[in-house]
Amino acid sequence: TLGGGTNPEVEFPSVGLEVHHRDHSAEEVRRRFAARAVPVVGYVRRNRFYLDVRTVLADDLPEVQDDLDALG
Repeated sequence: TLGGGTNPEVEFPSVGLEVHHRDHSAEEVRRRFAARAVPVVGYVRRNRFYLDVRTVLADDLPEVQDDLDALG
């Protein structure tokens, strides 16, 4: 992943999660995550929702899992 802010040219190691849902569009998945009480921000590319796990705190992973499970 490319850096941002004061280090846009620096690459940072990261792990990404690609979500493709059989019933919901990538944009709908993105909206659902963004609408949480504490928003989870990802991006859409090629009809997939992507979440950069580097931006999620370890303590928040169970909530993210709950949100994924709620998508069905």
